[in-house]
Amino acid sequence: MQHRSRAGLGATALGRAVVLVAASVAVMTLATPARAAAEHHLDVVLPPVPTTPLTSINGVTVINSHDAWAVGDRRAAGHMTGISYHWDGHAWHAVAVPSESGRDPGLRPVAASSPSDVWAAGTTSIGPGLRTYAIHWNGTAW
Repeated sequence: MQHRSRAGLGATALGRAVVLVAASVAVMTLATPARAAAEHHLDVVLPPVPTTPLTSINGVTVINSHDAWAVGDRRAAGHMTGISYHWDGHAWHAVAVPSESGRDPGLRPVAASSPSDVWAAGTTSIGPGLRTYAIHWNGTAW
């Protein structure tokens, strides 16, 4: 998600910016494994992921109130790189992801079954086509 300064925005653009910011702090609902059969949900409210105007958050997964992941991409110097952030119950922390070969690798979805089993996927440009790749968090590293 891209955030912009309110300075110089018209009323319509300002309304969209407010909606985008509000969406970034939306309540995230997850079905916990123990409760999945009973279809109960745990509501977790997280603060926005710290981003820059050139950062997009493309996927978020919440394991519990002190463990969540956000992935996306950041554009810098004309190139895109994959990014990930981990929520530890107190703050979001940037976690380096392995570099991918090809042009403009970025991460899209992220899913987790436990704090030591997190998967994120993305695409990278190789020649005229795209290549899909996946990374796995094992509890200590991607």
